[in-house]
Amino acid sequence: MLCTNTPEHLRLIIVDTKIVEYADFDGIPHLCQPICAGVDSAMRSLAWLASEIERREHLKNAIDMNSLRYLHKRLFGCYRRGKPIKLPPGTHEIFPDIVVVIDEFSDLLHFYGKEAEELLVKIMIEGSRVEIRVILATSIINRKEIPFSIRCCCYSIICFQTPGAGASKEILGKNSTEKLSRPGDMLCSIRDLPLLRVQGARVSMNEVIRVTDFWKSHC
Repeated sequence: MLCTNTPEHLRLIIVDTKIVEYADFDGIPHLCQPICAGVDSAMRSLAWLASEIERREHLKNAIDMNSLRYLHKRLFGCYRRGKPIKLPPGTHEIFPDIVVVIDEFSDLLHFYGKEAEELLVKIMIEGSRVEIRVILATSIINRKEIPFSIRCCCYSIICFQTPGAGASKEILGKNSTEKLSRPGDMLCSIRDLPLLRVQGARVSMNEVIRVTDFWKSHC
């Protein structure tokens, strides 16, 4: 995403409760806020997102436009030409896509329970209508730990190699992931489509650092 989108078109919210995976991303201009390193700050970010969804929905109704993505392109083009479009009072001129990345989201569910579940479900269901997307990651494969309401909101599920057929069935409802082997080898379940086997590209940490350093130098 960082290779194909400027901060004007894409904003990120990253939750890394273990403070391990995304340390190199801290400081890039795409971030809406510093990386959330704890469950409390993560919950504040989710609450802000819920209010942002309502603000964008209100704006869509006020200007009678179905797609905020189209509106954003139009506004940004006019802004670059020095001819900004007038909007209702209290609204902003730029509406970038927002992607929320939550590593080990099961930690949120463990500490905040139903409150975190309801916030996530609201953002996943209503956010897609206003260009807000959610990427969830977890190493927990027990269905009892991941609420059915969140599973239902997942448009696609990606699974790497699992220790056995039981774990595969827990995640995708079918056996197979225990047979995966190579790094990047995965199965992808997309709603209403057959199960797909996908080979992901390997991205080294050196490549990640080069991309993040590039954006940090262009703040």
